[in-house]
Amino acid sequence: MIAAVSDTFWAGGATCGSTYRVTCIGAAYSGIQDPCTGRSVDVRIVDQCPGRCADTIDLSKEAFETVADPVAGIAFMKLYEDDEHPATKTCRSSYSNLANQWRS
Repeated sequence: MIAAVSDTFWAGGATCGSTYRVTCIGAAYSGIQDPCTGRSVDVRIVDQCPGRCADTIDLSKEAFETVADPVAGIAFMKLYEDDEHPATKTCRSSYSNLANQWRS
């Protein structure tokens, strides 16, 4: 599965091709039921997300549905470089049909 990341994670393209484990940790908006499925997904970073998306990972629809209820649209995620080393950021996540253009 694939994802695009914001400038915070993109690091001038240095993360392109890297794999992260993504885990949903809660709803992005108060008053919304916890959308998390309790599962994690490994995604390969394939692009920088377009537009203004600070501190965001834009998951493919398939990846988002694995970790969160797509009805939520946006959820908070934790990124892990591997099982023992979490990335330094917690971020918002959404899914995008645009991610399908990056599939080979």
